Amino acid sequence: MTDFEFECPHCGERTVVDAAVRRLLVANGCVVCGEAITREAFGRGPAPDT
Repeated sequence: MTDFEFECPHCGERTVVDAAVRRLLVANGCVVCGEAITREAFGRGPAPDT
């Protein structure tokens, strides 16, 4: 299963998600700030340490 690094361009929320959650974020927006999300907000691989 491929993981995707997600970083919201609006609020900066960062996490790693799977393909199913990626589809939900694109369809419904960021769960933190509610802003619309595009596929460009995702990269492949683990999120950097915070």
